[in-house]
Amino acid sequence: MNKVSTVFKLVALFAVAIILGSTLATSLVSADKLTKLANSVTSDATNTIGTAGNTGSIGIASNPNPNVSTCNNNSTQELQTIITRGNQEINRRLASLSKLSTLISSASKLTPSDQTYLQNEVSSTVSGLQTLQTQLDSATTVCTARTDAQNIFSEYRVYALVVPKVWLVKEADDQQVAEAKLSTLAGDLQTRLTNAGSGVPNLSQLQSDLTSMQSEISSAQSISSSVESSVIYLTPSDYDLNHSVLEGYNTQLKTARQDNQQALAYAKDITAGLKKT
Repeated sequence: MNKVSTVFKLVALFAVAIILGSTLATSLVSADKLTKLANSVTSDATNTIGTAGNTGSIGIASNPNPNVSTCNNNSTQELQTIITRGNQEINRRLASLSKLSTLISSASKLTPSDQTYLQNEVSSTVSGLQTLQTQLDSATTVCTARTDAQNIFSEYRVYALVVPKVWLVKEADDQQVAEAKLSTLAGDLQTRLTNAGSGVPNLSQLQSDLTSMQSEISSAQSISSSVESSVIYLTPSDYDLNHSVLEGYNTQLKTARQDNQQALAYAKDITAGLKKT
């Protein structure tokens, strides 16, 4: 009976792990919304940064010919508007990037090289934006400032790629942690069923449930590891070639999460059956 009680406690612990995963899913949805928002901004970047008088991502819009009137318009007020709003956008991105390091370092299933890759990507993006900010602050003409402001969107895909990518990797990693615990639980349950033998009522049904549990875990593991390996090395160039490059991964992780929850349900049924011995 003590062994059964221990198994049941394990089930409860893994249930908590799965439930905790839902909080990350909420964050992931937020990241997904950021992606959609960024897509609408960055796809029109060259049309939304330029002269005053039109609305855009930082309140200015571009002129199709940079060599005419607007580039000759070097009013101090317009120049300062571009610099100020450009700085606001850069600082917003720097604040978002500063939160990613902890996420990356807490992804326990990532290899050290993969963690280093992501940390370096975030660091280089931060460094690039800081350099761009210095360059923007030093701009003396409207055209130069406008080009620098456009580069915030076109050169650094922070909200279109980097932020949602790291969240996807972290969610996939957390799913793999849950899957590893569920696999351990499945092994413990198999040992209990084997040791109990014919003394367990409905032994064949419980063994069938265990097989189904293992199948659900295997399916979830396949999805989670695939998403992590597919997303981690995506670059801004990949996004430039295909703005939909991140689409579908959130749905895949939702499927993995459902597989894990179903595996947990089977574990509870098996544990309940074992308690009858």
